[in-house]
Formats: sequence, C-alpha cells, structure tokens
Amino acid sequence: MRDIYLYDDCPVLINKLGIKEQKLLDDAEADYVSYRLRELAIHPLKGKGHFSLCPWDEHKGYP
Repeated sequence: MRDIYLYDDCPVLINKLGIKEQKLLDDAEADYVSYRLRELAIHPLKGKGHFSLCPWDEHKGYP
C-alpha cells in the first residue's frame, strides 16, 4: 500500500524543499531549527511564559 506522505520514488517524507535524500532532509531540518531557536533567543515571545494544556492545571494556581 502506497504511503501518501512519502515520495513515490523514495522513502522520504514529502517536504517543501523537494529534498528526496533523508540525510540532506535531516541536515536541512537541523539547520532550520537552529536558525529559529537563535531568532527566539534574540527576539523572545512576549507574554507570561506559561500556558496550560490541561484544564485541571488551574487548581495549581496557573491562569
């Protein structure tokens, strides 16, 4: 059965960069994540710095 998330001619996830070699895709992803983390370190997001994923966290004093 064909996986709709992989390229037809290779077992690599379809991606916006069109990379069909897993090692190159891994390297590109690592570079992109490093760049975005550096951006966040220089320009942090504004806000309280906390968010609750679970409604039951409210009893712990979280907003």
